[in-house]
Amino acid sequence: MRLPIITVVAFALLSLGQPADANPQLAAIPGARANMDLLAPQPFQSRAFAYPHELTIALPASYAAQPGRKYPVLWVLDGPLMTRAVVGILDTLVIGNHAPEMIVIGIGSPAKDGLAGVGRRIVEYSPQGRGYAPPGLAGEAWAKVAPIPDFPHRADDFLAMLIDDLRPRLAARYRFSGEHTLYGHSAGGWWRHIPSFSAALSRK
Repeated sequence: MRLPIITVVAFALLSLGQPADANPQLAAIPGARANMDLLAPQPFQSRAFAYPHELTIALPASYAAQPGRKYPVLWVLDGPLMTRAVVGILDTLVIGNHAPEMIVIGIGSPAKDGLAGVGRRIVEYSPQGRGYAPPGLAGEAWAKVAPIPDFPHRADDFLAMLIDDLRPRLAARYRFSGEHTLYGHSAGGWWRHIPSFSAALSRK
């Protein structure tokens, strides 16, 4: 059974902690916005990939009003496709005091590259191995119906880019706390590195 996107995202957000303790009501914070501040997309060129990525960053509603406060971070794969939806859901949860405020960082291929750019996700989310179909009889059936030629499997490089390249750059610019979690859709949702992602980022 496939869960609605709002349910899946809510689980990811609530995994960051107890929202009632972490999130004061925005109405009690002088100067806080009514919603998150969605910044203009930013280009990002990593050392690991020859092509560029695009960052879509949203800052918490209280970010400017509380300059000494640090925030947990939610990383969103398929940024151009998913970040706005995640931010809208998070705005609603925060207003109801059902989730803590957090910084949202979406990363993906530039929106201007169209679906051809989105297709790079198969390379970036695939662990070492061959093909794209899951193992077993289901994978064999998939390969017969919709065969995909061999391609580079670079999930390890993508994880290293997030942890060793992108995170230090953004941590120098934005106020990160030590809490990180990641949301992925479809192939990004079964990305095998997700269980270790939060721990790896929090150690940095």
